[in-house]
Amino acid sequence: VYVNVMFERLYYGSFPSGHTQTAFTVATCLLWAYNRTGKLKRWSGPIILATASLVGISRIYVGAHFPLDIAGGAVLGIVTTLPCCYFVGKWKPNDIALEDEVNRAV
Repeated sequence: VYVNVMFERLYYGSFPSGHTQTAFTVATCLLWAYNRTGKLKRWSGPIILATASLVGISRIYVGAHFPLDIAGGAVLGIVTTLPCCYFVGKWKPNDIALEDEVNRAV
């Protein structure tokens, strides 16, 4: 297997991949939000996840991370985002004036 090492060789200290964690956090938020609003198209889910996966693959390609680093970043991104999405879904603004103001702004 050919690995393109663009920087100094990795031996330690690359777990987890922050880029991959961020990509999967954003992907999970987008999928949750689109699913909640009912605007999730059949093709948009796989495209969002493929984009997040490409971030991880690119990190392996440039030699910045090992595959286990990417898997760890993906799992952390998803696992840390799901509880946040759950609590955001349960949150209801108590201030009706604030809710009206937000609705007018949109």
